[in-house]
Amino acid sequence: MSSGSVLRVLAAAPRVAWFQLRARRLATQLEDHFTLYAALHSPAVGALVWYARDARTIVEVGTGSGLTAISLALAHPGRRVITYDKGVHPLRDFYFRLVPASASRRISVVHRFAECGPVEAVEIDLLFIDSSHRREETLSTFRLWEPHVRCGAVVVFDDYRNRVFPGVTEAIAELQLVGTTRYGRFFVWQKPSSASV
Repeated sequence: MSSGSVLRVLAAAPRVAWFQLRARRLATQLEDHFTLYAALHSPAVGALVWYARDARTIVEVGTGSGLTAISLALAHPGRRVITYDKGVHPLRDFYFRLVPASASRRISVVHRFAECGPVEAVEIDLLFIDSSHRREETLSTFRLWEPHVRCGAVVVFDDYRNRVFPGVTEAIAELQLVGTTRYGRFFVWQKPSSASV
């Protein structure tokens, strides 16, 4: 996916682009250095929104300040986003206040380790793994959640081939997943359809 394609995605999702702009401004005002450094920047968000396209149920592992979960909910009016994080970002509520209730009520924030598994039976259209980036946690998260990913759906790993977080790359190699690298940071694996299993 080229940078031009990413910009077209954001142009087609103006509510996402507007939220991203307002959230960055708010993070600067709040001196929220974590969000300014760790949250996905607009081009990466555009790529993720493109992968999510028609996904109705998305699970995100690693909520952080919630910007990605909010963006994914804004991108599709019928989408549910379930996001897992063991921690609570102290300023997260400020970002949720930037969006209408019609979007925020479709986001479920679950405060627990993703390695504990889903809190409800769910069939996942897109799984986004963006947690500690440690090898063991990435392995256990994928192994636990992959059975809940529907056939033909995708799993997107963040920070692939990142020198600071080599655990993601190591986990993907150990899992022997065959996929594509996108936008210089995502590894995208598509679960085989039932016909090809």
